[in-house]
Amino acid sequence: MLESSLHQLFLSRKLGNQFATSANETLEVIDFGIYNTNAGPDFLQAIISINGIIWAGHIEFHIKSSDWYRHRHQLDPAYQNVIAHFVYDMDCEVRSGDFLLPTIELKPLLKGRKLPDIQHATRPCEKSLGSVGNEIIRHQIRRSFQMRLTRKSDVILSDIHRLRGDINKALYVSFARVFGGKVNAPAFERLVSLVDLNKMRRWAGSPEKFENILLGAAGLLHCDKKAQTSRAALQEYLCYKSMCGQQEMNSSEWRYSRMHPGNFPDKKIRQFSTLFRTGISPESLVQNIDTAKVLQDFFATSGLSPDLIRLLLINTVIPFVYAMGVYSGRPALCSSASERLSDIAAEKNRVIRSWEKSGIKPLTALESQGLLELATVYCNHKKCLLCNIGKSILKK
Repeated sequence: MLESSLHQLFLSRKLGNQFATSANETLEVIDFGIYNTNAGPDFLQAIISINGIIWAGHIEFHIKSSDWYRHRHQLDPAYQNVIAHFVYDMDCEVRSGDFLLPTIELKPLLKGRKLPDIQHATRPCEKSLGSVGNEIIRHQIRRSFQMRLTRKSDVILSDIHRLRGDINKALYVSFARVFGGKVNAPAFERLVSLVDLNKMRRWAGSPEKFENILLGAAGLLHCDKKAQTSRAALQEYLCYKSMCGQQEMNSSEWRYSRMHPGNFPDKKIRQFSTLFRTGISPESLVQNIDTAKVLQDFFATSGLSPDLIRLLLINTVIPFVYAMGVYSGRPALCSSASERLSDIAAEKNRVIRSWEKSGIKPLTALESQGLLELATVYCNHKKCLLCNIGKSILKK
């Protein structure tokens, strides 16, 4: 059992509002308070009555009353105003300072009642999705998608602020995260932060020189296995390094282990080099946001694979244009960026395949992005009470 199961019963008023405390006092909940999803007590600003005396403060839930001490709440000032303690199993009295905390044991009230088992399931609602209306599911997917897009946009806006308004560099930092993936994203970001993109543009017409500069700055040129070219490539890079004062990463910052050769850092850096030399800029993305086909055709000139282009559109281009809409105060641009994901086919990955097995098959990238956020933010952390799908099931 998880505390969230008790939270839902409390929120839905299925346990009523009158209880007997462990001291045989009558406790009435007058105001159930605000459900708190952050650190601190579970329900804030509640109002209760104990034997006719009104108390205002917070309510805390635990599976065992001793969890109060196990979590060290007695030492946390945030819990000093807790006025009631609801537990499934009371295994000890609890004091907050000198105050004996009114405790309500719920086990007798729940005897014979079937509670949702959300602790042991990867996706707690998996076997109950068929009972949820399609409109509720689609609304939650759309809501989760908007959360994901806003979150990605916030990261980009933070980059722009950190880079002192350098929008072009912020764009390539965002591209770098995609090329780096989960493993090498920090190293890729550092690489982009070390190179002067404006100085490098003068070598955009020479693919090999451009690649050599990036690989050299990444600290990987010395590790190039192509013996016939490595000496000349290294000489080109060292010349650039001397002329421009290029700082260099340590090769140990890059990860190769347990990785498919196609995702090796040196290959991804060469792909990134190809993208950069196309001259893609924030302005060109904003101008071409009206249709997904135009965007895809625009990126196709880079010679990158269709799958990688789709990945860049979903994870960099559309969030970046959305961020530009926020940055410049243009809501219409935000709307255009959001809707472009409806023109792109859904992603295929492990998380999406698991949703499909549950009977939810996304058709567009907007839907697959929403499902990814739903799994990452809600399902993986068992936050069923914050999800419309979960609340719909738990109410039944």
